[in-house]
Amino acid sequence: MQTKSKEQLRVYRLCGLLILMACCFRSFAVLREPMKEGTGEIFQRLPYIEKEKQPSTAPPTVCPTVPVDSSLVDIDNRCGAVFGEQELFQMPLSFRITEEPCILIVHSHGSEAYREKEGYRSSDPEENVVRVGREVAELLNAAGISTLHDTTLHDETRGYDSAYQESAKAIADYMEEYPNIQMVIDIHRDAVEDAAGRQKAMTTLIEGQPVAKLLLVMGTDLSGQTHPNWQRNLSFAMKLQSVLRQEHKELLRQTSLRASRYNQHLSPFSILLEVGSAGNSGEEALRAARYFAEALSDLLFGLDASEP
Repeated sequence: MQTKSKEQLRVYRLCGLLILMACCFRSFAVLREPMKEGTGEIFQRLPYIEKEKQPSTAPPTVCPTVPVDSSLVDIDNRCGAVFGEQELFQMPLSFRITEEPCILIVHSHGSEAYREKEGYRSSDPEENVVRVGREVAELLNAAGISTLHDTTLHDETRGYDSAYQESAKAIADYMEEYPNIQMVIDIHRDAVEDAAGRQKAMTTLIEGQPVAKLLLVMGTDLSGQTHPNWQRNLSFAMKLQSVLRQEHKELLRQTSLRASRYNQHLSPFSILLEVGSAGNSGEEALRAARYFAEALSDLLFGLDASEP
């Protein structure tokens, strides 16, 4: 009885194996058959339709005649802001140059002066950073970029600490009167001490002459203040840093990225520019202003999106 049960079990297993093999062969044959019309497909294959090519509506990036190089970008991220450096560097930007004013130069700390003045401050616009701003404004206007220059000493209205609040009011008034303003440049001078506590000159040599070094200070929203455009502003500053360093490699210091916004939320292109430091001379600062205006003009004409 036991022997017969074992033989039956073997037969059952063999039959099952044969049935399984038959099913596999049938499935393989079905899969190889071409799909007959009207049977349909489980996954519908949508036909590829070539779309008519449309002209690009993306704003132009930097003109090929003004090349930019991301390897020249150097940022001191003091506030720990999170951003993609390459993505920002490649962000398309456009700047419209028209006959109406499109740039405003202000001085939140207009009384900042250079080593010729005791205490490194002066109310005389011929001796402080207002003179530097005038140089930049005149050169930009001569290049065909309409620029306004606010000569108000905002740090003397309600004091040094309230200067940004005062300059913000002036910027808002200018932009209301001249709605084509797209860029605000707030020009300062830095203060750097050496090991002995003396004011240090930030200087480089260009064509054998001492020139004050430049520093771009860019803001973010990490202070808790609203600043939705800070990455766009930083993208522009990165491109400007690249152009400046290509034209004069040692002129520009490492861009400083900070938590405060420095009124840079008020316009699409805003930068805070430190021209030299307290240890520099006024003439060194003026030389730097000329090189800055030249590089900025080159970049803006490359970004110009106005109609021919």
